[in-house]
Amino acid sequence: MLNRLIEPYRNGSGIITYKKVKLPSTIRDDFKTAANKEMCSQGEKEMYGIAKRFAAKFPEVLLHSYSNNNYSFVTTDELKTAQSAVAFAHGLFEGK
Repeated sequence: MLNRLIEPYRNGSGIITYKKVKLPSTIRDDFKTAANKEMCSQGEKEMYGIAKRFAAKFPEVLLHSYSNNNYSFVTTDELKTAQSAVAFAHGLFEGK
């Protein structure tokens, strides 16, 4: 989302700089209703995307398909962190 709010451009010397863009003044409803207990949909998408990029960059790390014997994810007892781990694991092992 922030990538869409920061616009790169080349100045006269050819150096890429960034133009500041005003942030949105409203907060999405799913951000508000999560009340810091549940992960919002944007957070799930971000964790999934981070895992996809990790898996693409380091394929040698994920030699086996997912099972509790091969990999484990450790989280706190907060619901949001457990949901974050699930989204990350889904991104890592989707299709395997």
